[in-house]
Amino acid sequence: MAGANEKTINEWLHRPQIREARFQAKQFAPYFAVLWYATDREPPPGLGKLVEELQGPPVGHIDVDGLTLLVPHPIDGKGLMALHASPFRANQVAKLPTGTAFKSDLEFFAEAYAALRAGNYAAAVSEFDAMAEHYPIEDHPLGYFAYAAAKTGDKDHLEKCLYSMPGYRNFDYWLAHAYFAGMRKESEAARDALQKAFKLRPSTDNRPILSEYQYAEAFEWLYHDTEDSRFRIDLLTWLKAVQVMQPTQAWAYAMEYSYAPTGPDKTRALAITRYLDPQSARIRGASNEELRTADAWFQANNPFRIPAPSSTPVRATRLEPEGHL
Repeated sequence: MAGANEKTINEWLHRPQIREARFQAKQFAPYFAVLWYATDREPPPGLGKLVEELQGPPVGHIDVDGLTLLVPHPIDGKGLMALHASPFRANQVAKLPTGTAFKSDLEFFAEAYAALRAGNYAAAVSEFDAMAEHYPIEDHPLGYFAYAAAKTGDKDHLEKCLYSMPGYRNFDYWLAHAYFAGMRKESEAARDALQKAFKLRPSTDNRPILSEYQYAEAFEWLYHDTEDSRFRIDLLTWLKAVQVMQPTQAWAYAMEYSYAPTGPDKTRALAITRYLDPQSARIRGASNEELRTADAWFQANNPFRIPAPSSTPVRATRLEPEGHL
């Protein structure tokens, strides 16, 4: 709401009291950095570098077998937890010298996501592929990996690998299937996969991007890739639901403004976005006439204002036993 720019946000994230804020071993600032730049923003090319700055030097290192990655335990950060390659890269990982430092999974993800959003799908695939060699990718990275892979011809056969992973029928698995189907213009299969994903949508918890936003992204990207208007309709329906569940999430109104037909809903969406997030990337192209109309609507209909007390006296009503009025 304050309209903070990139410089202000980055300076705030680097403040010692913000950068060191954590619960158990989880540090909040690097996750917030990804969340901020992913949600209705244009991720900078150096998003992975920003995550690295906030996290500090790599803490993961290769064990004596040359394959296992040891990272601080997520509960207390004192003990070590062993991680292994994703099934997608199992038995294909080259051994590394014992003690080799390894960047975090969040840094990998930030680099890959920023490349994907910039349209550099080959770079995104490369980053996700490197991540899969030592980290599991079967939750939030999987859908994005699949989208980038589908955009580049899936040369490493990620889609085929999905069918050999029967234990991973989760939200991200079905997003991945939707993206592969969408790239082949198989709208029905993609919509069916999204319905299955919806039934398994997780709370955000340790995910660096809101699962609500991931689901909206899927509709948006599939609409552009298939040119099937049903994805736009599905997206608008989902955004209305998010606005009810989370009425102060600006991105849901900003997305609605981008895809709603000209009319009252589009005006309302623009008005609320301007109030909640004046720096929203999606409303930068709004015309002066649209802005004037939206501001007038908000002045008269601000849904976040406490209603003024009614001047009409309230008449007390005596309750009578049942059967009497």
